[in-house]
Amino acid sequence: MASYSIGGIWRKEIEIEIEGIPPCLWCGIPVTDPSMDGPLVCGWCDCGNNRDGSPWTPEQYKVRAIHFRTKIEEYVALQAKRDNGQI
Repeated sequence: MASYSIGGIWRKEIEIEIEGIPPCLWCGIPVTDPSMDGPLVCGWCDCGNNRDGSPWTPEQYKVRAIHFRTKIEEYVALQAKRDNGQI
């Protein structure tokens, strides 16, 4: 299990633990090569591109932004449970 930090400017930084290769916060596909945005974002999403190199459409961006926010909320809830000794 590896530890990663998420958060920063907009929210309190938390440390999360993930087993295996972490999924990209934007697309959910495992991050095999970290991006400039860190080890939890794939290089394609960091550049706003699909895996085939085409840029995201506005609709794709909306879907990925929802996925991103949902994953962050899941990690924050998981960390709260750890902090409270529930897991």
